[in-house]
Amino acid sequence: MHVCFVTRLTEHLGIQLLAALLDGAGHRVDHVFDPGLESAGLFPADWNPGLLNTDEQTIQMILDTGADMVGFNLEINTFSWSVEIAQKLKSRNPDLKIIVGGVHATTVPDVVMEFGCFDFLCMGEGDVAFLELLEAMDKNGDTTSIGNIHARLPSGEIVKNPVRTLLKNLDDLPFFDKSIHYDLAPEFSREYHTNTSRGCVYSCSFCFYQPIQKVYGSRFRNMRSVDNVCDEMEAAVKAWPSIKTVTFHDEVFTANSRWLAEFADKWPARVGLPFSIITHPELVKEETAHHLGKAGCAHVIMGTQTVNEKSRDMLARTETSEDVRRAVTSLRAQGIWTVVDHILGIPGETDKDQDDALLFYSSIKPNVIKAFFLTYLPGTDINEQGLESGMWDLERLKAAERGHIDSWLFKGVGDIPEWRAYYQLFTLFTVVPPDLMHWAVTKKLHRVMKVLDPVFLPSLFLLPRVAQSLIGGEEEQPRSYVNYLQGLFRYWTKHRFPDQPQLHKAARTLLRPSKEMRTWHAATGSPAW
Repeated sequence: MHVCFVTRLTEHLGIQLLAALLDGAGHRVDHVFDPGLESAGLFPADWNPGLLNTDEQTIQMILDTGADMVGFNLEINTFSWSVEIAQKLKSRNPDLKIIVGGVHATTVPDVVMEFGCFDFLCMGEGDVAFLELLEAMDKNGDTTSIGNIHARLPSGEIVKNPVRTLLKNLDDLPFFDKSIHYDLAPEFSREYHTNTSRGCVYSCSFCFYQPIQKVYGSRFRNMRSVDNVCDEMEAAVKAWPSIKTVTFHDEVFTANSRWLAEFADKWPARVGLPFSIITHPELVKEETAHHLGKAGCAHVIMGTQTVNEKSRDMLARTETSEDVRRAVTSLRAQGIWTVVDHILGIPGETDKDQDDALLFYSSIKPNVIKAFFLTYLPGTDINEQGLESGMWDLERLKAAERGHIDSWLFKGVGDIPEWRAYYQLFTLFTVVPPDLMHWAVTKKLHRVMKVLDPVFLPSLFLLPRVAQSLIGGEEEQPRSYVNYLQGLFRYWTKHRFPDQPQLHKAARTLLRPSKEMRTWHAATGSPAW
């Protein structure tokens, strides 16, 4: 079977894994990457979308592969776009089969299958289910009784099969096929994305993992072995010497202390690259921070979200402020760049709650506070609180289920005007010393920022953070992000204007990657350059 996967804006681990699985099973795999610049949040939504948009080029590239089936991974911010592309593909080739999977497909499968352009939907894990579906199609067999798969009959009726048991041994899976993205945009290879587990031991009421846990009936976390993770990275560094840093996308990297201790012993000797993780304040003790420091962890993101105990209960957050203080202090003591997430717009919170948060963060001194406006994701319990408070309504919930969500976290503006000033204040932690911020809040001088509430100024104070990183500061993430944007813009130029080689040359010159990366990719004959 010939399958073409379609991704947009960033690389996608799920698609990279499926590409490796299908290739290993003897299927032909193609991949079309849409740069999606108009949805990257870099430009106003109405800024020359005709110039930025590459839908027609993407559709033609998909059709030109001659694939029998096209696969989309659905997230809330790619769903409506995927529908548009799939409908146009079907109009030009009605015999083309289209399958969707991913978080949004698993969360609201009935809504997704309302769109007749989709022939199949995969609920939950697709590692085994997709291969079984392709095998059945190759043999003209039954495609309507495969676990995890929803199938559309010729009559339009949808056959829904139950989800199968979760995979326990993730070491049985192949490594992610990074070539499907790196061959197109070699710049992406500077920051290597991977994970060591699936699932989460928590069930926060606003998180996309909560509805997935509901599908499977409980919380879960299945892991890869330390040796398997190190094997992957040794192979990756050999294939792509341009890798400078690793980002692990596990929801709670430090959940297993025994695994972490083994990782701290083996990672420095076998891989030795700096890395970034996500975790929970409850899961960072002094010993945890020690293991992370020993392993070479450079960057940790933790959700703190609020300092209001009532709000913590609403969000199903189980940590205390003392847990947060201990975690940040322990990580900073190891020299690890520490980022805490904070949510604005939680139902019932007031200016005082944000002042309390500013004072608390000023006392514990994380390196960065990443503020977000609350996003009501379909299937999460926070929707109920939002509806009860009047801050959310059924009309917007229905729209969100169809991928039309105005979210600062995802696509769109999605800010809450009355919290704009506080958003900028939290961002200011990158340039204002914590003690000065504490003094300004106690004297209520920070209230002058309220003049910004009528004005939308996204990430005004992120520029100094990026500048500090680019001139050699401690934080790697902004450098990697700028490098990613260079690759994205260069690829967009080639994708948007395929018949203008002089423009491609100009983009290569203007968005020039490092000499090391150019030399290596030239030696390997990378088609991107």
